Amino acid sequence: MTKIDVTQPILALGGKPFVGEGGRPQLLRDVLVNVLAQSDPQKKVSAKDKIRQGKLAEKIFGNDEVELDAEQVAQLKHLVGDGYPNTILVMRVCEMLDPPVSE
Repeated sequence: MTKIDVTQPILALGGKPFVGEGGRPQLLRDVLVNVLAQSDPQKKVSAKDKIRQGKLAEKIFGNDEVELDAEQVAQLKHLVGDGYPNTILVMRVCEMLDPPVSE
């Protein structure tokens, strides 16, 4: 299990946060809850998977830190990659979910 602070702002290349609704910094929590709450009508997603995604969205939305297992991290990285066109935002979110191991 990995503990992740979902209140972290997502930083653009210049080091300033991406801007979300109302001009406030876009947080990791915002992006994760957004992708979990969306469903691509072109992809067949079972009710069971939608419920699992909804429960994970509730868990993330209601906490400042969440513990995620490897499967949840992989799912979130996949959903963010599919759901957001901005490559820098996707890269930053993936790094926040699964930080590179420092040597």
